[in-house]
Amino acid sequence: MRRLLCILSAWLTVLPLLLSAQAAQQSEIIQYTRIEGTQLTVACANMESGGTYHVSLNGTELPVQAQALESTQAPVTIFCLVDTSGSMSYYKKKLLQETLLTLSQSLRQDDTMVIATIDNHLEVSDPLPASSDWESVIGRIQPGNLDTDLYTGIVSCLELLSSDQRYSQDRCLVVLSDGDDCQSNGMTDTEVLEAVKRSRIPVYTVALVQKSSEQEGGKILGSFSRASYGGIHQTTVAEGGGYMLRTDVSGADFAGGIWENMMATSILQIDLSQAAVSRQNPEVTLYLTYEVDARTYSDEIALKTEDFPPPPVQETTEAAIPETTVGTTVPAARKESTSPLLPAAAGVAAVIVLAAVVVWCVVRRKKKAGTEAAPAPESPPDPLAPTSPGLTPPESATDAPASSEPDVPRGRQYRVTLVDIPHGRRTVQFTVPENVPATFGRTPRSACILNPEDSTLSGVHFSVIIRENGSLLQDEGSQNGTFLNGIPIPRKSWVALHSHDKIRAGGYEYRITITPASMDGSGAAWNRGAEKERSE
Repeated sequence: MRRLLCILSAWLTVLPLLLSAQAAQQSEIIQYTRIEGTQLTVACANMESGGTYHVSLNGTELPVQAQALESTQAPVTIFCLVDTSGSMSYYKKKLLQETLLTLSQSLRQDDTMVIATIDNHLEVSDPLPASSDWESVIGRIQPGNLDTDLYTGIVSCLELLSSDQRYSQDRCLVVLSDGDDCQSNGMTDTEVLEAVKRSRIPVYTVALVQKSSEQEGGKILGSFSRASYGGIHQTTVAEGGGYMLRTDVSGADFAGGIWENMMATSILQIDLSQAAVSRQNPEVTLYLTYEVDARTYSDEIALKTEDFPPPPVQETTEAAIPETTVGTTVPAARKESTSPLLPAAAGVAAVIVLAAVVVWCVVRRKKKAGTEAAPAPESPPDPLAPTSPGLTPPESATDAPASSEPDVPRGRQYRVTLVDIPHGRRTVQFTVPENVPATFGRTPRSACILNPEDSTLSGVHFSVIIRENGSLLQDEGSQNGTFLNGIPIPRKSWVALHSHDKIRAGGYEYRITITPASMDGSGAAWNRGAEKERSE
């Protein structure tokens, strides 16, 4: 039996690796999605040409039509953040004004451009049409003698682009600066990177660097565009080793690169009429891959079920209903799935079920042998014995169930899935009860064992309470702390948690997904042994 268990364990270890041998390279390429009737529009970052897009929903691949943004004639908004601090010299001012003027000349009839200036504070103009007097508008941009709060300005502009309905859905942020942020108590570059990724907005950065001492600020500025969903970075410093200021660059070159890359954004049109979406789940995940040559890029995004069109009503007639006699059972017609993932999923499920049956048999045999060999003497229940957190003890000893294990509350169950970012190579899933703190960590002392191989993960690292009206997260005094969306959370204090938030615990960052599970708790991975150990 032990040899059989070893063989099954080896298969369970090797099988995911075999299935993921052709795994796609994770890459943030989806900028936004829009559902109108049965038509889903997805905007993607400008990828290298010659490839093929594939989109799947619930394991079903959907037909895709791709075209460049320029071909759709959809309006765009170019949001420009201009550094007007004291470090912007005459040379830098000339380059940024030339860049803005060339961008304004590229605008089409329905396009708009926004001019925002940043030093100690942020000033943002209204969206200006292509017919505006741009020479006058841009000519009024004059650097002053103040320091700059550049990082806060970038995050504020991203928030405006994400929430203000005056801007077109096809929009981007252009940052023109030397990258120098003088506010030591302001936002950090790490917080800017998190805001860029969260917004899914393409960020174009132009590093107007004039001195070698400014090179580091220009590099940090470039990291924002590289972390964005489709932006590019340009600079006045020549690429390669050492510092060398380019003398052949112009603002027109910068503007041309921005506009060309923006217009090459891929707009995908996807027909949802064949998509099977369950109304029981509030969200559904859309998977997108782009295959070009021997490379594959992938991304995923959660879509709200309520945005999908309602399923078509199937009309039935009396003639279509077969006549049956009392006591006769009519077999239901089987619908064959065309999903290419079903055979692999069925194989994985079969192996997991077989392993679960074997483990259950071994545990049952050991438990039965232990019971027959050494029966435990009966003893009266201890009224002072502690109970597991979140569980309601019996009102009296006579009402207590005849079990040595604590009861897991029955009722609504939630399935919690954690996928490591960005590779997705580690996926763990647990089913936890509602309103009961579930601990996550490295050892069996946690109700949910997250990653037993991560030495930087504490035995009991953090806790989660799943509630219908808002979930909560708490760090359990871990050694290396817990981070929510890149921000460290205080220890022993509950903070708000939402599905698709990012949790960093130990050496991994996970994307958490919370969905309702079955009421009977099927598939629950609730560690009763851990609960008992903590209660003792």
